Amino acid sequence: MKIVLVSGARHKTNIKHISKHTSVNAKVNLAIDSLKEYLQHYGSVADTVLITDGGLLCNPNDNIRIMRELFEEEALRGKNVAILTHDFSLKNALAQFDGIKTVITAFPRVTENEIANILKTMPRVEKKSISAKEEPIKPPEDIWSPIHEKEDEKVGHSEHKGAKEKRKSFGIGGKKRKSTSEDDDQSDSSGISRAHSRAIAFTGRAGAGVTSSVMNIAYSAAKKGMRVFILDLDTQYRAANLYINEFCKMAEESEDVSRSLIKILANPQSYLENAVSISDNLWVSGLGYDFDDKQALERFYTEQKVSALVSALKNKFDYVLVDISLNALSRIAGVMMHFDIFALCVENSLYAAVTTLRSLIEDFTPEDIRYLNLKSKLIATKYNDESIYDDEILSPERLAELMTDGMCDDFTEDLEIAGAIPYASDFDRQIENDIPIYETNTLLKESYDKILSRL
Repeated sequence: MKIVLVSGARHKTNIKHISKHTSVNAKVNLAIDSLKEYLQHYGSVADTVLITDGGLLCNPNDNIRIMRELFEEEALRGKNVAILTHDFSLKNALAQFDGIKTVITAFPRVTENEIANILKTMPRVEKKSISAKEEPIKPPEDIWSPIHEKEDEKVGHSEHKGAKEKRKSFGIGGKKRKSTSEDDDQSDSSGISRAHSRAIAFTGRAGAGVTSSVMNIAYSAAKKGMRVFILDLDTQYRAANLYINEFCKMAEESEDVSRSLIKILANPQSYLENAVSISDNLWVSGLGYDFDDKQALERFYTEQKVSALVSALKNKFDYVLVDISLNALSRIAGVMMHFDIFALCVENSLYAAVTTLRSLIEDFTPEDIRYLNLKSKLIATKYNDESIYDDEILSPERLAELMTDGMCDDFTEDLEIAGAIPYASDFDRQIENDIPIYETNTLLKESYDKILSRL
């Protein structure tokens, strides 16, 4: 069997789940909007087209329109078509067409069993003999190849490339974790679930350590082999520029990079072209300090645009980590339903607890406060083990009790604890060195790893 795999950025992950007896377009990441052109050139050598959520667009109506066009124009003639998706509307819209099998999945990220089961149901397509005039265009070398071919060579090349970077910066240097197909969809050695992607909004009042938490936890996940996208939605402070010098320098030199966030809000599928790849597993998008186009912000920084972007990125990455202050979140509160978790960053002091709750009361509706309360996990940032309240050490658990003890009428549900980030005298040095404190402080590394596992 030869398969055209349409999985977008999840191509490499899904290709590991396909039988070694099957050949796949091993070096081509396809989305459905480019499928027709690909089939015109190279599709004649394949008998099956397998489409997963990673290859679909963020707008369900666009997916339906493109798939209908492919069938009506007979671009898929003579081929088995299999779709693995969690979008019921797509299955219903394509029910009228023959030769297509659609399976609804629980999550956008498909498993090895789901792929194996749907391929088992695909009938063999009889190939007619063709004359010399009808001979299909020969694909470029190595486009079609057994999926486990030259695995050792690829790993060796990756390590050699990484060895050139002597300085360990955010996402730069260090060896990639080599995962197997079994743990790729279940968990890594730290117990982190890999069954489906998560969008996590890190939020809190200004100065609460939101950005530093995002950056170090993103680095922790990327070091474990996860694909991570950092989305800096704090357009006022734009602190991603402080923690990732590479992004800051590129934004100063390129207007396109400086307006990276605006470009992917305008077209979420363009993240490959308009975000900055810090490493194989770590991407970032935000605004450069020089960006001052207020009209573009008003046009694209909206609830609808941000919601569409977060949904699209969840189909492509294991973790979408969003840096957004409480004040910024209140202005686009409609996007809250698209986050799986809110990582609420609060220092362990009475002042921090009171001012955080005051921000909620002043900026959010009671309904939004209750929703955020239910979906939040507390990160005690800049944790000071000598901080006392009511003759007790203000531990993360005590801080959570204090915040839900009635100071805010709509924030009274039990608050889960994600963990604590101890105060460190050398914390700010990571900005000067462009080296995450995750790399230089063993205690903080353990803290960030634990928080990641609990999110």
